Amino acid sequence: MCAGDRGSPVIAVRGRPSSLWASRASSVLLTTLSLLGYPHALDAQPLAYVANFSSGTISVIDTATNTAVAAPIPVGVGPIDVAVTPDGRHAYVTNLNSSFVSVIDTATSTAMRVTVGLRFFGVAVTPDGAHAYVSNNAIGKLSLIDVATNTPEPASIDLNASRPVFLAVAPDGDRAYVSEYASGTVSVIDLSANTVVASIPIGGRPLGIAVSPDGTRVYVVNNLAHGAVAVVDTAMAAVVAAIPVGAYPTAVAIAPDGTRAYATNSRSGSVSVIETVTNTVVGSIPVGAGPTGIAITPDGKRAYVNNHDAGTVSVIDTAVGQVVGSEIPVGQEPRGIAIQPVSTGVPPTPPPHAAPCSGDCDGSGAVTVNEIIVLVNIDLGTAEVSACRNGIPQGDAVDITLIVKAVGYALTNCPTS
Repeated sequence: MCAGDRGSPVIAVRGRPSSLWASRASSVLLTTLSLLGYPHALDAQPLAYVANFSSGTISVIDTATNTAVAAPIPVGVGPIDVAVTPDGRHAYVTNLNSSFVSVIDTATSTAMRVTVGLRFFGVAVTPDGAHAYVSNNAIGKLSLIDVATNTPEPASIDLNASRPVFLAVAPDGDRAYVSEYASGTVSVIDLSANTVVASIPIGGRPLGIAVSPDGTRVYVVNNLAHGAVAVVDTAMAAVVAAIPVGAYPTAVAIAPDGTRAYATNSRSGSVSVIETVTNTVVGSIPVGAGPTGIAITPDGKRAYVNNHDAGTVSVIDTAVGQVVGSEIPVGQEPRGIAIQPVSTGVPPTPPPHAAPCSGDCDGSGAVTVNEIIVLVNIDLGTAEVSACRNGIPQGDAVDITLIVKAVGYALTNCPTS
């Protein structure tokens, strides 16, 4: 059944089901979802996208099994960074030696091209999923891509002839922070006006960059023999700490709860673990040869590290602070890595669609496996109703009936009325 007038829906959510009911429901869903080619859908974990610089491809890793899935996806020459949209539907890839950005459809594992400049390094997508920002290292600008249409936007941001490398967007979408390797600074961008509002001296060679989940700190690696991670107070727009790490750090990632930062040390073959409250290193984890990019799963339980020199990815169990399992083979010289969100969530402004049907959480006119998983988690009490409010017809309960109905739409088509 599809909702017509959304109004103010009255939604009933049943409490946590009995273990017997949950077992039966899971069995039904596993059987049905297997028809979609997702035999492990209820236990689905996000996919990791790895940019293989010398191979010109993107490897896709299933984080549930820690294996590469399907064949690598061809992109441009010298892919170096990856960013996944908040809804998980697209991955944007910067190609250092091509004149285009590759946009991967994560459902079909196919790539299209968006021509926006030259010599790309970093890429970041805004939290609302509306824009992708790309650093044009050769011309000292940030270019914008309209995510809805995958076309270049007319506006660009002049970084005053600097050489931008990587960038990160604040969780509230108000600011972007751009590391500038040659000048030893970080530029602060007001995204509402697309203008530079500050330049923060970091010193050395700023490279990888990340923003804390609460937006109060920016962490920037200083790519030197005696490497460090600079900590920027975003309110002060100034460095408040410099944390010594290993040799030639290249990337940094922050745990979802903000308590830990992880920096890859390319010449030390390790990952430094930083306690963010005290700004001290509390651990060093040996990984593969030449660690570069790093990304953390949405639940914070695993960190995935690209080993540039080995052509592999190491998986760290963050609870115990050590590598688990064998290194995962990918392409040659992996650089950037990004991990897909677990679910599509609900965008602040749902895309126009006349009548989203059961399970169409984002109003796109289609039901995905991730959206079905969201419904299951709501029914089990492990997710909030808000995670799929648009996909729950007025007056309907989130139960096995609604979930199976959503599976039916995923197997066929979501009607528009």
